[in-house]
Amino acid sequence: MKTLILHAPEVRALLGTGKVEVVRVVKPQPHIRWKPFTARDDSNDVKFHKQFGSLMSLAKTPWLKSPFGVNGEKRAVRETWRVVRWSGDEPPYEIRIEFRDGTEMDVNSGCDTCREEDAYEEWHERICETSSDECRAAGMSTYNGCWSWADDDEDFDPCPTKWRSPVTLPTRASRLTTRTVSSRVEQRDGVWVWVGGLERNPSNDNPP
Repeated sequence: MKTLILHAPEVRALLGTGKVEVVRVVKPQPHIRWKPFTARDDSNDVKFHKQFGSLMSLAKTPWLKSPFGVNGEKRAVRETWRVVRWSGDEPPYEIRIEFRDGTEMDVNSGCDTCREEDAYEEWHERICETSSDECRAAGMSTYNGCWSWADDDEDFDPCPTKWRSPVTLPTRASRLTTRTVSSRVEQRDGVWVWVGGLERNPSNDNPP
């Protein structure tokens, strides 16, 4: 399944109402005068000379792909996350992650293909090493193989691991799935943007 990065306010709206309007800047910005248009339902690609005739020559016709896909397309949501717990020196591996709204979810090994499982094990090892370094830098120490505070200082944040970019979130760790309802291009404050209407698709969600 393809993925889609959503920011924290967009995730909150999706969780709260089941629907969200997402705006993304068109890149690169056009150097000609466009008219607003709606992407076709049957293709990600929009061929402008069919829309606007002589506005540009066929030789210079650009193609754009909607970042939200075609209407009806489902996408796994990637969002900001951090590690709050990890375990497993041998399979099955497990990592507990937290999202910005405080929801936690276990991300376990157990893919259907060896190739995917090998990739997950490499990801698990890298994340565990990085998280351990962050705990060590925050002044924590290990006790019976687990990280704990070296002293009872209440000023310490109980979770020293850093928030991570949505790009680094594995698809299997996605907790939400969207379905594209609409996708259009329009100009806002002089900037051309994609505007996507998305709704939550609970049947494909990965509940925490």
